Amino acid sequence: MLDIKDEGIILEKTSLSFEAKGVLNPVCIKVGKTTHMFYRAISKDDISSIGYCQLINNRVVKRLNKPILFPEYDYEKKGIEDPRIVFIEDKYYMTYTAYDGKNAMIAYATSSDTFNFKKGGLLSPKITYEKADKIFKRIDIGKKYDYFKENVIPAAIASIQTFGDFLGFNPHLHILAADGCFGHSGMFYASGKNIDADKLELLFRHKVLSMLKRKRLITEATIELISSWRHSGFNVYCTERIYPGSATFMENLARYIIRASF
Repeated sequence: MLDIKDEGIILEKTSLSFEAKGVLNPVCIKVGKTTHMFYRAISKDDISSIGYCQLINNRVVKRLNKPILFPEYDYEKKGIEDPRIVFIEDKYYMTYTAYDGKNAMIAYATSSDTFNFKKGGLLSPKITYEKADKIFKRIDIGKKYDYFKENVIPAAIASIQTFGDFLGFNPHLHILAADGCFGHSGMFYASGKNIDADKLELLFRHKVLSMLKRKRLITEATIELISSWRHSGFNVYCTERIYPGSATFMENLARYIIRASF
């Protein structure tokens, strides 16, 4: 059980135009001794934006007189609402509800200092309430899930290599693949974290060899021969997930596929 103490009202609306009607739905993140609060601010014409203040010992010590995020694009033209924030590998990721006057979607922004945010666009599919209502009322749960996965696009970079560990002629491919797929809306669907590399390697080998056989580039006898090798020539490596913005980790991994060939 958690002990919860009522600190009373911390923040109220002001006479400033962007928060003259109300303030609500805050999210907080503590950095050192300072708590950074981001809250939904509502103007008298019912347009929401994200306000910002700092607290120490549950008392406001600094508060901006303008919103830290405000509507700029068509998909959020009627309001930016209900912020949520996390800190991942030296960067703050804020998600918020983007409202266009008819439909609400999820958007995000990033910052390195909790103050200057750069918008990243929509995260959720561009789907209207009416269309979502029809989908979720009329089809079973499996199809509901599959709706957002249809027509997804994988992401990978391949590099041709012509030598192996002993510098002998050994043509093969090095491939960097995203651990998920992109939808046509631009949304990225990440896989689960616990990927079984051994099983994925078997599936990868099966798919590639089956494709080559369909194209009549190899025979069943060749597949049986390759499958009998101690090292099949296929390898899948996946350890720690690399998140967006992790430039050093991305660069180190990318170096592997660009070794000069001959």
